Amino acid sequence: MRSLGIFLWVICWWILETIPIPATSFLALGLLVVCGVFPAQVAFGYWASWVNIFLIGAFIIGQAMNIHGLNQRFAYWMVSRPFIGNSSWRFMVALLSACALLSAIASNTVCTIIFTSVALSFIKDMNIDPHSRFSVTLLICVPWAGSIGGTATPVGAATHLYTIGILADLNYRIGFLHWMMFGVPVMILAMAAMFLVIKFVLRPELGEIQVTSAFARQELAKLGSMKRAEKISAAVLLVALAFWMLPDLLPLFVGHDHQAVHWLQTYLTWPVVAIFAAVALFLIPINWREREFAMTWDQAVAGIHWGVLALVAGALAIGNALSSQEVGLGLFFSRALNSISEPYVLVPVGIVVIALLTNFASNFATLSAIVPVAIVIASDPNSGINPVAMTLCLGLGAAWAFALPLSTPINAIPFASGFVRISTMFKGGMVLALLCTLFTILLAYPLADWIFSWPR
Repeated sequence: MRSLGIFLWVICWWILETIPIPATSFLALGLLVVCGVFPAQVAFGYWASWVNIFLIGAFIIGQAMNIHGLNQRFAYWMVSRPFIGNSSWRFMVALLSACALLSAIASNTVCTIIFTSVALSFIKDMNIDPHSRFSVTLLICVPWAGSIGGTATPVGAATHLYTIGILADLNYRIGFLHWMMFGVPVMILAMAAMFLVIKFVLRPELGEIQVTSAFARQELAKLGSMKRAEKISAAVLLVALAFWMLPDLLPLFVGHDHQAVHWLQTYLTWPVVAIFAAVALFLIPINWREREFAMTWDQAVAGIHWGVLALVAGALAIGNALSSQEVGLGLFFSRALNSISEPYVLVPVGIVVIALLTNFASNFATLSAIVPVAIVIASDPNSGINPVAMTLCLGLGAAWAFALPLSTPINAIPFASGFVRISTMFKGGMVLALLCTLFTILLAYPLADWIFSWPR
């Protein structure tokens, strides 16, 4: 009952934002200790969980890409492609696709800021009315593409790592490549849904606006050739990606029982690779004579989202307290919900509830409230549910926060331009959230059930 009380208290404060959300996460850790749910070393140990260590490394790698201009170069390179021609539709597709691709490996916030800046520069250079449906649609869809692109890889959003961390407590390992087998098709479907919403709901004046990618080529020319710092950032990212995927690729050639595979999966895990890659940025010089390196500590600290780390720690602690058999709540929920005659309704109902609530409240609060309880029910051998597939799809539901500026911080970025109205975002965002929720239920869950077999 103490765990339940802490859970309800923290969820309410997360949703209502009585105090800053990360501060509520710190409070949750302290309450779990004071109320005797977990000893201090367990409760505060979630702050140093492998998920947070991995995030710190990923944040530092992303910061290097940002401060050295690699992200901006990628954005202008995509928009300057010759196939765009004078088509405003192809330009919009290229810009949003580039944002989604970059968001798969970089911070969604950074990507949204970069591509919003590119979109505003384009609107100004092309003398397009900033209040036109074309301009407003372009600005609104940048954060949508950022959220959707984050579904392609585990590093695309912190909520993915939360669900992976929860599943790790079930002794179920999800590989980087396995996630991409699931996440990339989901991203493609969601992007297709977004373009349908653009075409038939937001309906920008595509035929009335002529564009050219010359401005992007000019901006790309201003950046010049790739600098040493950019090459170092790109190389570190590529090496990290290679080692994240290697434990999934190597068994295809040497088998799952090979000693090298076991060593990689045991010792060269995601957080270890992320930390080694991040530390490498402090070691590789840009200018040895000036003692200038690819990353300084002040730059690294500025790129770490401490609030996200606090959220992850609090959400993992609350989730494990809620589902733990030792403190009684796991058994409590299992018995209380044992009378459900059709437990398979949990999957669609859970996805719908999370997708709806995440548009009005913190996605971490929503996930923490639903996922642990759902796992308890789905883990029952008689439920007929794959708890791994269900958990991943519930986590996807938290990505479909498109309706309001408060749904996710990146949704608020376009509003700084002063050209976007909430009513426009809400109309298109709710339709897009509905489409993504439907294919998550009908397509994503069966796909996850096939890729992530249960029981293993």
